[in-house]
Amino acid sequence: FSTNKSFGDIHIYDISSDSWIESRASSIKRGAFTAVLSPYDTILIFAGWDSISSFYNDIIDYDPLDGRTISLSVLGTPPSPRASH
Repeated sequence: FSTNKSFGDIHIYDISSDSWIESRASSIKRGAFTAVLSPYDTILIFAGWDSISSFYNDIIDYDPLDGRTISLSVLGTPPSPRASH
């Protein structure tokens, strides 16, 4: 097992069917991030690492139904770039 690789795929656990679903391909190629479900059934992804050299402190809104990603603007100063938090 290697943690030095980002695959760019997204798998979502469906509680009702007790199974994993591979979502549409994504432009998000990073690991070690935090993700939460938004009230709009999109997934908010914060920070992470691209497995090469870049750490992030951005927020991405990901729609698992159509694979759409939007980089969100934040108010104030975001936390420093981080991964595995």
